[in-house]
Amino acid sequence: MKTFKTTKALLMLAIVVLTGTLFTSCNGDDDNAAANSLVGTWFLTAGQTEFFVNGVSEGIEMETIDANNFTRITFNANSTYVVNISESFMQNGQVVIDTSTQSGTYSLTGNTLFITEAGSTDIEEVPITLTANQLIIRFEEEFTDTNNDVLRFTGSQTFTRQ
Repeated sequence: MKTFKTTKALLMLAIVVLTGTLFTSCNGDDDNAAANSLVGTWFLTAGQTEFFVNGVSEGIEMETIDANNFTRITFNANSTYVVNISESFMQNGQVVIDTSTQSGTYSLTGNTLFITEAGSTDIEEVPITLTANQLIIRFEEEFTDTNNDVLRFTGSQTFTRQ
């Protein structure tokens, strides 16, 4: 189970970095205002993921959010970000808490948030839905695993400004 949980945590982190839908702006001044509205700390308050193997749904999983299971994203005014993830699971009858942190830089242009993870030159495009106090990321990720099974994740995550 730890392998699935670890894979899910990494995939959710990738999904945060890779996907969703953003409000529009008309000029550079609006882009700066939008970037400023992203500045702050966002805490995951709801999320669900549907997992498919070769086109067949394996079910919908609701995010468990508590003191040991959370995702927090902080966008800083200097165009850097930090994502903190904590996830608990049972292993050999004991609760194990696995935490991870990702950081990098971001910019906002028009309807797209561009994110570059620290130590990487790859720029990920992340469309988001953003209001004053809510950030919603919708995602769909598909890939083929080492067994040649086509795996697909779809869902959404809702973050609230802290």
